[in-house]
Amino acid sequence: MAIFLLAAAIENARAQSPISIGMDHIGITVPDVDSAALFFEQVLGTKKVTEIGPFPMDSTMKSRYKIHSDATLDKIAMLRAGNGSNLELFEFHSPKASKAVPYTDDIGALHIAFYTNDINKSIAFLKSKGIQVLNDPIVANDNQTGGETWVYFLTPWGQQIELVTYPEGKAYEKSHPKVKLWTPKGK
Repeated sequence: MAIFLLAAAIENARAQSPISIGMDHIGITVPDVDSAALFFEQVLGTKKVTEIGPFPMDSTMKSRYKIHSDATLDKIAMLRAGNGSNLELFEFHSPKASKAVPYTDDIGALHIAFYTNDINKSIAFLKSKGIQVLNDPIVANDNQTGGETWVYFLTPWGQQIELVTYPEGKAYEKSHPKVKLWTPKGK
């Protein structure tokens, strides 16, 4: 009974939250905004919509947002990514900043997933561009993500990107039809 009451309280809190009605964008730091934007456009079909910079930052801002004290923020670009979230690219320069791509298990590490209608055709396209695909397609068959297939590949600067497809939906939708994750069908 206590678990049911806790779950109901969490659901009620979500319903009352004024914070989020959807995901607007995902931001990543790249070594060069122009070449990264071109990569995302040529490989994943994004479109650069805005670009600003250099962007001034004082010491208070750098401290607040955990940016190295000697860093400059040279460019910020916003890319439109189909009918999902937007993608924001940041280009910082700092002698103190790590140039190594974080390990997947590092706190704060992330990857971005793009939906594709045809994963095998997409993999062939990536390979034709000389892009390193990290795995053969993985097909989920559990009761939560069943119906989903995915692969990972690397950008020229080493960022992991995921391609995912689930043309018939995911297994969880059969047991939790009220709340669905994003889908290209918009339902």
